[in-house]
Amino acid sequence: MSSASPGYEPTPPSTSARKIPWWRKGWVVGLIALLVGVAIGSAGSNDTGNEPLAADVPEATTTATATVTETAPGASETVTEPASPPITKRVTQTVTKTAPAPPPVTETVQSTPEPEPEPDPEPDPEPDLTSGRENAIETAENYLDFGAFSRSGLIEQLKFEGFSTEDATFAVDSLNIDFNEQAAKAAKNYLDFSSFSRSGLIEQLIFEGYTREQAEYGVDTTGL
Repeated sequence: MSSASPGYEPTPPSTSARKIPWWRKGWVVGLIALLVGVAIGSAGSNDTGNEPLAADVPEATTTATATVTETAPGASETVTEPASPPITKRVTQTVTKTAPAPPPVTETVQSTPEPEPEPDPEPDPEPDLTSGRENAIETAENYLDFGAFSRSGLIEQLKFEGFSTEDATFAVDSLNIDFNEQAAKAAKNYLDFSSFSRSGLIEQLIFEGYTREQAEYGVDTTGL
């Protein structure tokens, strides 16, 4: 054992942490391992790319978090790596369905035959002009030459002369008499022999067998 020189003090060994190269630090190693794992996972997903995909593949999310803690003499260091972004794969399959065309609609048109026109009705046969009817017509014309008559009044006059109701009616209707004119003549004849009010003369003509319209027309012609 050598003796120390007078006045010399030995230097104690340094207690500070030895400096570690950057490539040997723990967080660097962890980051490299993380990147290698992500590369291997991507290669595995590429190998399955040729497999048929389902109509709708749910989203797949991969999240990796690396936490490396390194403790050195006299120091503590914690490194948290951010998670890599999630990897999302979505496959959408569109299925188009075409509805079958509707069957053609066929319309059946049935022709309806036109109805045949109905034949014209045969005219009523003219009644036989008997001698009794001829005499009734002549007698009715004579009465009309000397006086004014309503339809019912002239028929009753012919019946009074002995003609049948059928012959008397036939004779009056065959003459086509204007009974409005007959009512006017009758109203004038009444006023020539007597005085009447308007309503009284109308009622007298109605009593003679004229209709109310015919009686009013006849009275109107007199100026009442």
